[in-house]
Amino acid sequence: MNTLRTISATVVILLFYVKFLLFRIWELEGTPITILDIFSYLFCLLSIDFRHVKYNIFWVFVFLGLSVFVSSARTLAFLFLILYALKDISIRQIAAANLFCSIAIFAYLIFSIQLGLITDQVLITANGTERYDLGMKNPNILGLFAYGLCSNLYVLWGNRHKFITFSLISLFGTWVYIHSGSRTFLFSIVLLLGLYLSYNNKHLSSPLFNKRMIMWLPFIFTGMTLLMAIAVQAVPALDILFSFRFSYYNQLLTGSSGLQLLIGNPMIDEIVIDSSYMHMAFRAGLLGYTLFAYIYYKGIKNTFGTDKYIFPLVISTLCYGITESLLFYTVVFNNMILWIFLFQHATNTFHNSSYSLKHENRLLYSEHL
Repeated sequence: MNTLRTISATVVILLFYVKFLLFRIWELEGTPITILDIFSYLFCLLSIDFRHVKYNIFWVFVFLGLSVFVSSARTLAFLFLILYALKDISIRQIAAANLFCSIAIFAYLIFSIQLGLITDQVLITANGTERYDLGMKNPNILGLFAYGLCSNLYVLWGNRHKFITFSLISLFGTWVYIHSGSRTFLFSIVLLLGLYLSYNNKHLSSPLFNKRMIMWLPFIFTGMTLLMAIAVQAVPALDILFSFRFSYYNQLLTGSSGLQLLIGNPMIDEIVIDSSYMHMAFRAGLLGYTLFAYIYYKGIKNTFGTDKYIFPLVISTLCYGITESLLFYTVVFNNMILWIFLFQHATNTFHNSSYSLKHENRLLYSEHL
């Protein structure tokens, strides 16, 4: 990858964290965010080697075309363009850049709160529990951003420094939960750490991390969510437990035409969607869902050897995605690390700077024996 494309890809990553500061922390909208998005598009294009472009970039233009009719499809075009722009960069380099930027934002927020520049707002729940947002305007966004930081730490060190990775995620996760009170975040972190311990136990690793089972997980979660949305009136107690999420999904289902179910429903920008699977299904319809399902399936299928250490993170993230839209929320960019990992495997462009190509090929060969 030449210097210009490497610099462009680095700028793309930095621009997303600038956008997070402008949009989530300073609450700017309109022209500044539009200008930032335009620059992000341009630097994504500069990061692509058009001499070796493959047919799959065609989907960027498909979603851009659909965005003329369904504005929400633009998000999917942007996400696919990001995946394509970063596919030739070492996953460890991307994780390191994300980790650095995420830590820098946490440091900025903590110092800004101490100096009185921003407010660590408190949300009082129905049972009197205090939940703080660290300046991110929502405790759940704090949980999402913190989970992204943990994900990148896991990708960077999870296969090399096991004790350090486990300890840092445990300590940081505990602090974030105490501050934010995000139960979904806590559940996902505990699940990640439990699966991480199991993965490194030779007696538990094989049955728990069956590749075929992991391939089917997002489709099972999608089916479960759709079933609950359709039958929401029969289970009102469960709907209340999940903060009326299933009622919102039911509104989208019943209010969508056949065409909208195929290419996306613009109502998604007016109704809060806290499920990654429903977010995907309604933002770009069955067409978009099928494409990203294929990327996921092919990415898992092409994950061999030592790269399987990603499976605990895959399962934990998929579970988080049942009640939070972290898989396709590009504003919290550090959570995109999993999609980048899977896209690189799906397109056979994955390379990890800590391993030689010869070593990777040997692992791939031995997996087929």
